[in-house]
Amino acid sequence: MDGYKLLADSYKKSLEQHPEFTDEQKASMELKIRNLERLIGTTDNDRDELFNSGAFNDICRGYFKTAMRNCKLDDKTISAVMEEFKWLLDTMSAEEARTK
Repeated sequence: MDGYKLLADSYKKSLEQHPEFTDEQKASMELKIRNLERLIGTTDNDRDELFNSGAFNDICRGYFKTAMRNCKLDDKTISAVMEEFKWLLDTMSAEEARTK
């Protein structure tokens, strides 16, 4: 079974079992469900193309930079690695990165 479907179904079940969730919590879960349902049945190639669009680059950079800060890397190293990361995002396909 599709992992995206399993996760979407678990969010739906959670919504049913927890009527006490606030409107904000419900809206957040419903958004997650819609996004997961969009991914049901997608292939690696489908997801690679979404990533290749660059739509997630800023998010990835944020996670990556935070990870390096959490690991206490110095600012010079972080800057150098971020430049390399930016170059890789611009020149390497998602498929290449996923299969490394």
